[in-house]
Amino acid sequence: DIVNPEEKDGQEQGNKNKGNKNKANNINKANKINKANKINKANKINKNHKAQASAETTLLKRIKQQQTMKAAIKLTDLDAAPLMPFDGSCHTTIHTALPFTHEDYVTLVDNTGRALREDKRGYIPSALPAIVTRFGINPDKWLEHIQSFNQQYGTAAGGTDKLEDFAHHCHKRWLKGMAASRRHYCSIAA
Repeated sequence: DIVNPEEKDGQEQGNKNKGNKNKANNINKANKINKANKINKANKINKNHKAQASAETTLLKRIKQQQTMKAAIKLTDLDAAPLMPFDGSCHTTIHTALPFTHEDYVTLVDNTGRALREDKRGYIPSALPAIVTRFGINPDKWLEHIQSFNQQYGTAAGGTDKLEDFAHHCHKRWLKGMAASRRHYCSIAA
């Protein structure tokens, strides 16, 4: 077969154009997939932030309701009673201390929440990690944390970011427990 050199060049050019178009289409598809993945990841993060903000908003509403009820029945004029201390000794009377340790109490709350039906308030799904992990407490520091809890904390306990938020909420510059919080709570990277 005799092939005209101009036709041959045109065919080669057409093949190159097809190859370039395929590469461009593949790049466009990859870019679209990357963009969709980034959007999905951002949506998941946004949902988590919204859920946490919603829970905090609900908690603040409940606190406000409690404060309103206390004011209505004139309980705000009374001094707040301190919480009873925990004491794991079986010889302690219920009138001086609660006859179990902090660890027993937290475990009791966690197990009770897991035993409840799914449609009940306070239900904890079995797939959820143990309460110590959810609190963000370093499990290796748990016993040290519990044994000196009352000496280390004052009005609140938690991660440093939560203590700072609570201090701000209470119009305070400082809360007892910041150093203990740094020692015991896992830092959560943003």
